[in-house]
Amino acid sequence: MSDTKSLGDALPDEIKRVTEILGHYGEIGPVATFGVVMTCTELNSATRAIASGDSRAT
Repeated sequence: MSDTKSLGDALPDEIKRVTEILGHYGEIGPVATFGVVMTCTELNSATRAIASGDSRAT
C-alpha cells in the first residue's frame, strides 16, 4: 500500500506539524520575528483553504 495522501488529506497534518514548530520560534527570541510572521501568514492561508473546501488555495 502507498502512503500517498491527497493535499486535502495531508494539509491538516501539515498545519499541526508547522504549528508545533512555530512554538519553537519563541525560544529563539526577537530574531525569529520574521519567520513567525511568515509562518503565521501561511498557516492562516492553509486554514482558510480548508475552511472554504479549497485546498488548492495554499
